[in-house]
Amino acid sequence: MSETAITQRDNPPRGVGAFRVFLRVYGLLTLVIFVSLLVGFLAQSPLLAEHGGALNWTIWNDVRCGSEHLHVPPMLMIVYIVWGVFLLRAANDPNGYASFLGFTMWANLAHGVLMAAQAASEFHHYWSKLLTDIPFVLILAAGIYAWRRRQSTTVDSADSSGRQR
Repeated sequence: MSETAITQRDNPPRGVGAFRVFLRVYGLLTLVIFVSLLVGFLAQSPLLAEHGGALNWTIWNDVRCGSEHLHVPPMLMIVYIVWGVFLLRAANDPNGYASFLGFTMWANLAHGVLMAAQAASEFHHYWSKLLTDIPFVLILAAGIYAWRRRQSTTVDSADSSGRQR
């Protein structure tokens, strides 16, 4: 590992510390939310039941499995659980996970914009998404965007010797 890489890891540029905290918070929230939903789904919690479940708004399918094989909700929950783990990993080395963070930014932006359009088209049914899912994914996209802008500004302000101005 080069001396520059070691120095940047041990003494990150200003703002990277806040971004690392941001990623840790999102990683932990993602894990708490989706592990809880997966456990509730697998246990067929009445709180998540499609008809009358107090927390049904947090899930996109009925928790009854019975004779129906509902594969999509647990698959999506697993994807988000893995995503949360990788957000935590990226918090330790954002530059090393830049490609993952770029994908995360664009995927969450696209997801949030599509969800907003869908929620607006069926506002009476999906109004809660404007307060929960949509801000959750758009704030993550915005946070990564801000970090990437800061990174490009930091690189642009470096002089030819590689030192910060």
